[in-house]
Amino acid sequence: MSCKVKKLNPTETLSESAPESIEKPACTPMVIKPFQAVEDSLKVQVATPLEVIQDGLCVRIRFQYSGCSEGNAFLVWNGVVLKSYPPQAHLVLYADDTGPCDRLIDGFGEFDLSELRHFSDSLVILRIREYPERIRIKVRDF
Repeated sequence: MSCKVKKLNPTETLSESAPESIEKPACTPMVIKPFQAVEDSLKVQVATPLEVIQDGLCVRIRFQYSGCSEGNAFLVWNGVVLKSYPPQAHLVLYADDTGPCDRLIDGFGEFDLSELRHFSDSLVILRIREYPERIRIKVRDF
């Protein structure tokens, strides 16, 4: 349920470094689990998203985290959708905790958002922890 972190050149942007999708990209499924359960049961840390782009029902995220080596990353949704229009979903991007080093590691992941289609006929707002913007995701017409 995680994707291997792809190392990026710090000067690259997501649009330059991310591979182009064919018709439907093969994205890592989003984990649906309470955030506290993830933090209590796994050796993880919250990664900091730097750039988020929608690609069909997938979201491409360029992110950073600290550690001693590269690890896996996974996107977690707590399964709750806020009753608003459009609906809102809180997500957290986690990375393996690879030790107490001060090294800043750049990563890239593609994550499947298809589970969110059940909660809206058009849009869902993503609120990703540590990311300052709310992301409007189109969940239909794919």
